[in-house]
Amino acid sequence: MGECLHVVINEKQQQTHMKFIGRLREVQLFNRSTPILRHFVEFQGNLN
Repeated sequence: MGECLHVVINEKQQQTHMKFIGRLREVQLFNRSTPILRHFVEFQGNLN
């Protein structure tokens, strides 16, 4: 049961991650800024 829950959480994280990447790309088109990249790196760190 724990394993199943883990998979669901990972799927949710992946969806969030995909949305975040989409958002990041949109933002970068307007404005390439270091804080956004830093936030992205932190976000990736949180997923691992």
